[in-house]
Amino acid sequence: MKAGSKPVRSDEPSIRNALQAGIAHHQAGRLAEAEAIYRRVLEDIPNHPDALVLLGGLAHRAGRPDMAVDLIGRALAVNPATPNHHYHLGIALHDLGRLDEALSSYRAALQLQPDYALAQFGFARCIVTSPSIPTDAGFRDLLARALSEAWARPADLARASAGLVRSEPGLREHVDAALRAWPVQPGARVVIGASALAALGGDRLLRALLENAQVFDADLERFLTVMRHGLLDAALAPDSIEAIEGSLAFFCALARQCFLNDYVFAATEDELDRAGGLRDRVAAAVES
Repeated sequence: MKAGSKPVRSDEPSIRNALQAGIAHHQAGRLAEAEAIYRRVLEDIPNHPDALVLLGGLAHRAGRPDMAVDLIGRALAVNPATPNHHYHLGIALHDLGRLDEALSSYRAALQLQPDYALAQFGFARCIVTSPSIPTDAGFRDLLARALSEAWARPADLARASAGLVRSEPGLREHVDAALRAWPVQPGARVVIGASALAALGGDRLLRALLENAQVFDADLERFLTVMRHGLLDAALAPDSIEAIEGSLAFFCALARQCFLNDYVFAATEDELDRAGGLRDRVAAAVES
């Protein structure tokens, strides 16, 4: 802006028209013309967020994600409530290998717009490639959504999900108890109390993992095998049913997991015999 001239407002028609012209050049592949327009806008309004992000997109396309991070970061300092800007920052950070920061950017975009499909894809892509992931409740909820809504192939998200589920302190205690008893299967209520058993059904990430992807984790597999054995115990002992009624959501998810893994969990001959007897009782009850 020339000395003594009137300040230019970012919402003036001339600025909007200039940006639209730049975008038209950009979409048509006339990148030099688009860049010239964006830079002219920034001469008048140095921190115009849209011009900064658009110029950042050109820089990224030209193989300069570092410059894109700087430009988009300036835009977010002016207007932090635009999910699209957070998403584009995430892409640039991802390409620089700064995966923790990229994940934070995708999360910020999804916090502002939960149904933002591109940010969902970016989030899932980050989970697949990142060597470390957060452990906070908000992240667990997003990861559960990613599994349930297939933001990526659930199988690609299973490793990170299983690790996060297994490391949760409340569950880790019960997994360790099952491992200590293995190969003996003492029943679900011996390994985990009735109240904690019911709490498993409230673990959204655990349910999402069991319902949508095969669990390839030896510790969790053995724990789930014990839980399945405990469900059979309860089904054959009417006085036990009431004690585990609150855990129905968990056991439904466990049934889904068994279907997904082709019923691979180990079963003793005694367990198979008791399951067969229960099946016959159910069939007879239906017949009558």
